[in-house]
Amino acid sequence: MTTDAQRGAPATSGPRHRDPFAEERTFLDALAKALEALGGLNTTIRQPYGMGVPYLHAEGGGTMGEDIRLRRVSRDGSLRAVWPWGEDLPTDPAAAAEAIRRVVKPEM
Repeated sequence: MTTDAQRGAPATSGPRHRDPFAEERTFLDALAKALEALGGLNTTIRQPYGMGVPYLHAEGGGTMGEDIRLRRVSRDGSLRAVWPWGEDLPTDPAAAAEAIRRVVKPEM
């Protein structure tokens, strides 16, 4: 897994600044690790212009890839991973990783 910061993107947090997206990064990192455990997938946590809400890009090789975004659940403030078409992914990172793999690396 690579991050924009590893590619030289500007850092959004420093010794005097709190990262406003720390919870989102932690959530996406758990999902990326679950995807890496499945093998054969490339993941990148991206952040638009170094200051927007981060998201996960997952590729299964070739031209198959998806951007997994996050949303907050209004009743309790928890985070949910969401497909580009707006459908929620499973809340368990391992189950969500399996669903992502089925889409970005389908086995024929």
